[in-house]
Amino acid sequence: MARKILSRLRFDAKMVRNVSSLVGEHMWNLPSKPQSQSVARKFRASLGNDPQMIENLLDLRRADWSGKGQMSDFSLLDRFADTVRAVTNDPIMPNDLAINGHVLLAAGVNGPSIRDFQTAVMPMIWADPELNNRDWLLKMAAKRKGNK
Repeated sequence: MARKILSRLRFDAKMVRNVSSLVGEHMWNLPSKPQSQSVARKFRASLGNDPQMIENLLDLRRADWSGKGQMSDFSLLDRFADTVRAVTNDPIMPNDLAINGHVLLAAGVNGPSIRDFQTAVMPMIWADPELNNRDWLLKMAAKRKGNK
């Protein structure tokens, strides 16, 4: 709905995309373990790893809770925000992987399966960024190719 209204009001594409993303993501639940780096990486990925959007969503959540009178102690949110900021340089998006589509093609993964493979391994990389290495990724690609 936000996308449609903002487009009708002739906001620029970036504004429409950003506001629509914030509206779409604003109801996320604060993790029970705010220090979970895996959850923080997934959170960053949900916003395209855009630092400004991440800060905007954290601010929006704080304002939303304040406006509803739901929370006056933001220590859990602050700890989660610190964790989100701490994983800034970790692999978050498929283009952060140690191998790209050309390497996967050379390894025998066909074109349409490349994005599927990248999407499938990202949760594992979020859980353990050390897995983002050429050898492990090629081994996973070979295993996945063998299962098809």
